[in-house]
Amino acid sequence: MIKISAVVTCFNNESTIKQCITSLGFADEIIVLDSFSTDNTLQLLTQLNCTVHQQKFKGYFRQKQDVINLASNDWVILLDSDEFLTLEAQTTIQAWQQHPTSADAYELPRQEWIFWQWSHKFVHMNRFVRLFDRKKAKVTADLVHESIRSTGKTKTLHAVIRHFGETSITKK
Repeated sequence: MIKISAVVTCFNNESTIKQCITSLGFADEIIVLDSFSTDNTLQLLTQLNCTVHQQKFKGYFRQKQDVINLASNDWVILLDSDEFLTLEAQTTIQAWQQHPTSADAYELPRQEWIFWQWSHKFVHMNRFVRLFDRKKAKVTADLVHESIRSTGKTKTLHAVIRHFGETSITKK
């Protein structure tokens, strides 16, 4: 069976952190890198099954690469703290752990919460590499919208991530 380290970066996500972490319960370890949250995020994390590290925010690329570097397993699943895996996604990943296919990275589809619903008719589902062998992948240094790039074969795994973007149109 493939062992997976789940890694999460966060800052002030008290409204979404619990759902994020609990959706990763299948992982062999869950590591959170917090950027010194000032809300109740840390208090909530102490009640969850995860290891928390804190680090001053160094940019999205650096935070993600640093939390990946904390993982003890080669296979990593990366989520942001305003994302979570659906129950079906958790089952799909657990099945993959038992019978992995030949790839070094997997793109997972991501649904956006927009205008108070999932899958709004004006928003299409994107795919991002989020499950990968960290020996064969790195975070890109793009200023915003950093991504994981694999030096090996990439496939798609139908394990949907749900993303809570802005909760109000006035925040956009």
